Amino acid sequence: MVICICRVPRVLILMHKCICEWDPDRKTMEKHTDAPVKNGNIKEVALLFEDMRVRFPPTIKHFTSLLYGWFKEGKLMEAKSVWVQMREAGFEPDIVVYNNLLNGHAVAGEMVDAFDLLKEMRKKGCDL
Repeated sequence: MVICICRVPRVLILMHKCICEWDPDRKTMEKHTDAPVKNGNIKEVALLFEDMRVRFPPTIKHFTSLLYGWFKEGKLMEAKSVWVQMREAGFEPDIVVYNNLLNGHAVAGEMVDAFDLLKEMRKKGCDL
């Protein structure tokens, strides 16, 4: 059986809720976060992330995918919430995270926030 990668979050949620022996691990969750988010399934991935983060510590890749997805959907409050959660979890932004943040703020017209991020990046020695 072939499963479209954009349908993976829905399948994982259903499998997780079923009484079955399949038990997704952290690597499975990482593999199936990015592509579905890029295909517009951010809400499903975010729900799955919240459910699974109890069992697996999130990685920066999870947070980066969620940031990208929320900004892509124009949901700035959700993206900012992910940013706060990422920082509270002890992750420092890398160039990919900063790129997502800069793009999201610029597209939303939040140029002051984008400029503040550029200043923060320069302080930390992170150049584009």
